[in-house]
Amino acid sequence: MEWDVVANNNKNLFFGIARDVTEVIKSRRDTQILSSIVAESYDAIIGNDIDGNIICWNSAAEKIFGYSREEALGHHISIILPENYCFDEAKEAIAHETIKAFRTQRRRKNGDLVNVAVTISPLKDDRGEVVGIASIYRDITEKIKYEQEFRRLERLNIIGQMAAGIAHEIKNPMTIIRGFLQLLQKKENLEEKETFSLIINELDRVNQIISEFLSVARNRPIDFQKENLNDLIQRILPLLKSNAVLNDKSIKVKLGDIPLININAAEIRQLIINMVNNGLEAMAPGGVVEIETNPGKKGSVILAVRDQGKGIPSEVLEKIGTPFVTTKDNGTGLGLAICYQIAARHGADIKVNTGPTGTEFIIEFPPETP
Repeated sequence: MEWDVVANNNKNLFFGIARDVTEVIKSRRDTQILSSIVAESYDAIIGNDIDGNIICWNSAAEKIFGYSREEALGHHISIILPENYCFDEAKEAIAHETIKAFRTQRRRKNGDLVNVAVTISPLKDDRGEVVGIASIYRDITEKIKYEQEFRRLERLNIIGQMAAGIAHEIKNPMTIIRGFLQLLQKKENLEEKETFSLIINELDRVNQIISEFLSVARNRPIDFQKENLNDLIQRILPLLKSNAVLNDKSIKVKLGDIPLININAAEIRQLIINMVNNGLEAMAPGGVVEIETNPGKKGSVILAVRDQGKGIPSEVLEKIGTPFVTTKDNGTGLGLAICYQIAARHGADIKVNTGPTGTEFIIEFPPETP
């Protein structure tokens, strides 16, 4: 009997130890899995204690914010917070033990701001008390860029529909009014001849705006042909240079060795003229507009148009290519809107670099399709 009791006690002890060891192994395995998820996550996962000191910093956080794990751990979360951000507000929100999701900006190591989508939730200990904050960050810079482009195209589409619907109805009575004014202007002893000339000029300006509206609204199929962009630039260069000389400015051209691409010559001609004229108008006398072509990746072709103007303000840059968004006092913004429409029809991307010394438009045309 005694041996049976001892055996049973040893068996219970063995199973108890085995159960404890199993729980430890399971706990370690779960911890390893969780650590692996955090480490390999596409999103930045950052943990900080209730005072804001960083206690968790994964590899995605390193990529988004530029700080290595060693640089971040132990430092205050304020290293990625914009100026004037109140961390106490975040602590107060977490004190209510709620999960919050929002869009905002955070600061990289180099000082640049990055657009992020953030999810914040409380960190709790074994007793259920809030001891810190867990934050998940996703870089949404490209997403915002696509959203802005979608909104811009949506606005263009609405304006295009309006233009197609009313342009012809407006142009017809304007043509009649202009004709009558010209007849009246030919009468002798008419004191208001200068007034009629002014009215006719304004009618012509309105007619030009309507014509540009129709160009934005154009949605019909266009013909593409294999063409060398350098040849097209050379053909319109005398026109561009004459316009520059009249305004005491100049144009420099640097044409690289580029392949043929599929384009509509008439539309690309309009795009180049619009962009060069915008550059000329943005500069003071003596300024230079540069036109450059280069081969891109995988057979693409890059066209760059640079000016030496004052640059584009940030509030205008965000809506660039939208009708009526312009830096000119008497501009309509339709010229650039047309350029963006032409680029879209050609499958080309437009990028803008701007600053106090000038603006550069870079258009990358896709390679010729077989």
